[in-house]
Amino acid sequence: MKKVFAGVLLLAGFSAASGQSIEEPPSRPTVFYNFQIDVFEEWDGRVGLADARTVEIPEGKMRGVFLANFTLDLTAQKERSGAAVDFQLVTLPPEVTSRSGRAVLDSGKILSILDIPGKNKNRYRAAVKFQGRVRKEGTCSFEDFKWHSDRAARYDFGFVQYTWGDYHWNLLRDRVEEMTDSLSKVFNLATSQRPEYYFAPCLFSDWVWDGRFFFSLEPSRRRAVSVYCREANSFSPWVPNLLLFYLSWGYAPAPLVEGAAAYFDYPHFFAREYWRQGKLDSLARLLSTYRYRGLPPERGLSETASFVRFLVERYGAGLFEKLYRSATDLTLKSDLEGLYGKPADSLEAEWKRELAAFRPAPEPLRRLAQEEFWNFRFEEALRHYRAALELDSNPLPEDFADIANQFYNLGRYDSARAYFEKAYRADSNFWRRPYAAANFSLILGDTLKADRYFRRVLALDSSVSDGLVRLGTYFFEAGDFARAESLYLLALKKKIHPGDLAELNMNLGYLAWRVKGDFKKGNDLLNAAWGAYRRARSDAPGVPASYWRLGELFLYKNLSDSAEANLQFALYLETRPYYLAKILIRMGNLYDLINQRKKAVGYYRSALRQAAAPPDRRRAQAYLTKPFRLGVN
Repeated sequence: MKKVFAGVLLLAGFSAASGQSIEEPPSRPTVFYNFQIDVFEEWDGRVGLADARTVEIPEGKMRGVFLANFTLDLTAQKERSGAAVDFQLVTLPPEVTSRSGRAVLDSGKILSILDIPGKNKNRYRAAVKFQGRVRKEGTCSFEDFKWHSDRAARYDFGFVQYTWGDYHWNLLRDRVEEMTDSLSKVFNLATSQRPEYYFAPCLFSDWVWDGRFFFSLEPSRRRAVSVYCREANSFSPWVPNLLLFYLSWGYAPAPLVEGAAAYFDYPHFFAREYWRQGKLDSLARLLSTYRYRGLPPERGLSETASFVRFLVERYGAGLFEKLYRSATDLTLKSDLEGLYGKPADSLEAEWKRELAAFRPAPEPLRRLAQEEFWNFRFEEALRHYRAALELDSNPLPEDFADIANQFYNLGRYDSARAYFEKAYRADSNFWRRPYAAANFSLILGDTLKADRYFRRVLALDSSVSDGLVRLGTYFFEAGDFARAESLYLLALKKKIHPGDLAELNMNLGYLAWRVKGDFKKGNDLLNAAWGAYRRARSDAPGVPASYWRLGELFLYKNLSDSAEANLQFALYLETRPYYLAKILIRMGNLYDLINQRKKAVGYYRSALRQAAAPPDRRRAQAYLTKPFRLGVN
């Protein structure tokens, strides 16, 4: 990982060893009321559908949905035949208004909210229709959590302790603010605004989400929420920048505001690919908010961002701002033609000629790939890295290694090793390249090939210990303790990385205490490793390896509660199959030690369901046959 988690918020009072658990709100049955909301725009005698949404509102709770240029809060209660609905509506500038009311909806009745002010003397009206009730489990709600914020940031970033948002918030913050800074150089945005941006630890069952990217936006409250968890990871750095446009320039049709927010996501490259494949949508469709929202999300966003970037680069940001401030959902096409003095067809032809002449470069794709990597979306990262490699006439070894890393993260080890070997061939005199090839040989269980590569590492730099530690750990995990110890002792005579030293001390401590029966020496070595891993956890609390290693260490010391707390937290943070399998195996070892064999078997089987490396698959199979015992396995 090229960007480290330096400067991450330290967790005051938190210790995974103490058994602190992640907040898990209870499951409870909830009644939801379904509503269809259609929004129409009225302007100069014309009427057109501007937006439409089907929403679910939990009984008795107020929930907001952003439609056209207003936030509509709804609260629903049961009536004898239908639903009683309280509503509150707040519009965005330039004409900020609010109103509230109550209606009983049944038998096809519609709540009509008329004369909602927009801009340029246009008006919106909303039609709210009750469609029925449903009872389902609600397992996660915004109100269930105690939210913390980073007040030092440009946004008020909200996160929940002991969740992904907590452990990675500085990484997310830096990416969002980097994009904000870039946008502010192009557009005149009020970056002094302090919107609230929340990293949701789960997909709130009672929240109104934009299903395209799983975010919720409430500009009238200066608030945006993105889901950031394993089940629905939807963090996108352009989402909070929608708020900046709404708060700085007011409302504009979705194609304009979303296209501008994604301005720096290299949109010309993706739009060009759609154009080459014959999938590029017509400008007429992109200029209709309702039709634009119906497009495949990533495609629609890339296309509108590409068109916005074309307008700004060809005609200037000032003219685009005028379009943004004047256009409505009904007048976007006519305003575009009036301001730019050309028919929309002509502008579309210019845009396509721009795409045809566009010559993509690899570096922006690598930046996007790195962002997806940070965001744990390894398939997308792999796709971007491979596209960058195709564009690069003179690739570096690092380019092959980046692709290898993504295959590794996805558990596709043969492909990973093939690309690391390409990196090695591109720079065979750099010792880390044969080290990488050797490491992947170990992952595939090919110790002969690994040994050959590690010997190459030593030939290039005889002072380093990395290869010796890796090979020693392989034999340690395979139960060949004598070979492991001899390699570890040789490694101690060379330069050794602090992380490797901690691993070496932990495993040598296990050998001394559990295999040879030397409690004092073993305990001293384990305590030295304990201190190193605790420091690593404090310095970078978002990295799961420290919790996994501490879990192993407490397992060796037979401290089951502390081992369980750390291993469970490592499972929560980890997404890579290679490491998930190792953690699951250790969880099985733990439950074997405390005589919960049925639970242990479940974890071993879970490890086998991962894309585990062959050596770990063999270990899991062996433990299914013969339970783990300290000093034996």
